[in-house]
Amino acid sequence: MSRRAWVLAVLTAVVVTGATYSVKAFTFTGLRWPNGSVISLKIKMGAGSGRLIDGKTHWDQTVVASATQWNSTALKGVPIRLTTVRNASGSKKGNDGRNSIFFARTVFGRAFGANTLGVTAPWFFAGNVTSEADIVINSKKNFNSYRGARLIDTTGVGSTPAARGPVDIMRVLIHEIGHLLGLNHPDQVGQRQATIMKSSVSNTDRVLIDDINGMYRLYRVPICRVKAFNAPGARNGNLTNTDCIAPHRPGTKRGDLYSFTGTAGQVHTITMTRGTLADPFLVVLGPNGGKLSQNNNGGGGKNARVRFTAGTTGKYTIEATASANTDRGTYTLRRTVG
Repeated sequence: MSRRAWVLAVLTAVVVTGATYSVKAFTFTGLRWPNGSVISLKIKMGAGSGRLIDGKTHWDQTVVASATQWNSTALKGVPIRLTTVRNASGSKKGNDGRNSIFFARTVFGRAFGANTLGVTAPWFFAGNVTSEADIVINSKKNFNSYRGARLIDTTGVGSTPAARGPVDIMRVLIHEIGHLLGLNHPDQVGQRQATIMKSSVSNTDRVLIDDINGMYRLYRVPICRVKAFNAPGARNGNLTNTDCIAPHRPGTKRGDLYSFTGTAGQVHTITMTRGTLADPFLVVLGPNGGKLSQNNNGGGGKNARVRFTAGTTGKYTIEATASANTDRGTYTLRRTVG
């Protein structure tokens, strides 16, 4: 016999920015899916949206893109997977054996909170094993789809409701799918790290390292420990089977993560030189968590090199990984400025 647990995502229109990454920022709903689960999301978003800011032409596409973000990052190394069914048939009910995603004016007859954009309502068996989860998006709110900073309506004044621009539905969907998978709001237990799972809408528009680590920890695979690399110079590393799955590379390649603070206008050169590692590969993430640059053999031979100018001041992350899934071994990472 299953019973419902409500996981409310009260996402306000306050724009917040992320702090530094940490491996201890994630928190859980207390529920998880059985290993081997293929979670089919039944998309019932209704009529087309018209052309959205990012070029999408239907709300269904935003759900597919949100699920793809989780599949291509946090779910690569864990024993569950998301699939999507567009324009799915069936009613918009709970406890019907379907994981439905849809717009509605209420949550199964219960009113949304004044600032609530979406609610995830999971069903689970004894032992806190999830059997179904539905995502209800508040149809009374103003949504669009776009990347980057939260939009503010320049015709308004300050941060009053009239001045708030449309909410990016993708960051709401990514957040709600995080609840469906078992993650909760870290900021509501006093944690302040950069994550899509914060309880307020922010400039974060994607799955970040902390969200990935939350899924890795929930399903008991090695998490990505981010090492500080603020002083330019050299660091020796070793990719082993105990390292995490590289979050921003396809397949099951292992990765080491390093972070440093970059200042807008600085030119950074990062080189990964092979030791016993056969073919190094570099990925650099910007302060927003998005992929800024990557390289395989730009450092001569099989060595990797990335050179870029920091566009903004903030935390940058280096993902030191390999070209092949099975490649393991030592390497040297060097960072210079100027």
